[in-house]
Amino acid sequence: MATVTTALATDRHPWLDTFMADPASELDNLLSGHARIEPYQSADAPDAARLLFGGLPEGDEALAALDRAVWEWLDSQRTGGVPDLDQLPLERWLRKVSEAFEIIALLKLRHTALDLRQRFVVWNSWCDRLAISAQRDGRYAFLRTLALTQRIVADADSAVTPFGLEPLWLQVCEYAGGAYPKHYLAVSLLGLRMLPEREGTPSERPWMTGLVHWTIGQKPTAEEFSQQWWALKGLYPRMPSYWRSALTGTLRQSSVNQIPDELKKWWQQDVARKEGPIAEESEIQSVGVPQLPSRKTHQSLLNRKTVRFNKGGLEKLPEDKPVVYKIVTTGGANNYIGVAKRGRIQDRLSEHLPGGPDAIPGAKVVIEQMDNVADARQKEANMIKRAQPKYNKRGK
Repeated sequence: MATVTTALATDRHPWLDTFMADPASELDNLLSGHARIEPYQSADAPDAARLLFGGLPEGDEALAALDRAVWEWLDSQRTGGVPDLDQLPLERWLRKVSEAFEIIALLKLRHTALDLRQRFVVWNSWCDRLAISAQRDGRYAFLRTLALTQRIVADADSAVTPFGLEPLWLQVCEYAGGAYPKHYLAVSLLGLRMLPEREGTPSERPWMTGLVHWTIGQKPTAEEFSQQWWALKGLYPRMPSYWRSALTGTLRQSSVNQIPDELKKWWQQDVARKEGPIAEESEIQSVGVPQLPSRKTHQSLLNRKTVRFNKGGLEKLPEDKPVVYKIVTTGGANNYIGVAKRGRIQDRLSEHLPGGPDAIPGAKVVIEQMDNVADARQKEANMIKRAQPKYNKRGK
């Protein structure tokens, strides 16, 4: 198994000299997976860029060259329009575009991030046509980059309205599951979380308002609402009294009147029962809210998915992040642990099916989504060390 170290390089990688000689060509090679960047060649382009450029001091000429090269590359793709390609080449092109957007946020490329905001209408018009599928969605990648670079842009140019994208995020919240795919809720809430700090306003208020807009627009079930609320609340360690105050402020908004009464009541009960009077069990059940797992358990469950180890089961797996996976028997024995890159989860696991080139016996597959391939590789190594699965001993 190839291993990608998670540590940032302390010395300049020799490829950086090659990059500086021809930034445009070498950036394209990096995005295409053809750059000579050993030992990082198995990493996705954003992970490789982090390892190559992330340890450089601010103001390094290579970072400035990368900023210019990414902007020029994306702008050339934009002016060329969406290429008329067959499905597989089109997905490869979309992957390059999405990973170029990801590099902007990952390495805080100010010039390119600023241009995305200053020419938002132009970029957004192009990216609207890049929502080809959930697995290859250039529009989602663009929005995610906008979300993550809001504070960078606000610091870079005082002429940019710091909260200019807030109406966009609230609109996407409202229509996530309607005009926008369901998974767009995540990027809209991220956009609200990453807004610059607003003096006198709690940092949680924007995304709590986003949940209100989503609830009004999509009428989620109590369980769906609680999943989003708990996942976000867990990111902000606060005293129960703080949450009660924040919710009280959120519920003062006039639009809150459109939230179903049972969800509003559950929300109030959730922040109330952590401290002080606890709602009666019968009262909680009366609004139809199930007894849910702890936040810690819930967060772990959000990142995991278990399916049957067959073609139909694999088609249900998400492709938007790299994963660590394990193939288990009917009795739960762990036969194999591996890593699959973003966009290749179903393809990689299909290789393990009976008759495949890397067949592994099993009844179910358990995946856990990771933020990047480097982290996935590290977790894979730790899991193999602990479990020592039977078929990993073959050296796979």
